[in-house]
Amino acid sequence: MSMKRTLLIFYVLSIGIITYGQKIVSTDVYKYPFKQDDAKWKSYKSARDRIEALQIPSVIVHRLHF
Repeated sequence: MSMKRTLLIFYVLSIGIITYGQKIVSTDVYKYPFKQDDAKWKSYKSARDRIEALQIPSVIVHRLHF
């Protein structure tokens, strides 16, 4: 195999890997409307209420890229 062909194969594979990696990495983030120290967080009396409050809405989950 010639050196040019080897470099071409390496180049094509590198571009493919880089392109694939860019599809995986996401800049989408979900920011919760409150934090643990906020008054709203402290207003929840049970662990179940807090867990429910921390659920990301399904409409937003579908837009996030993992």
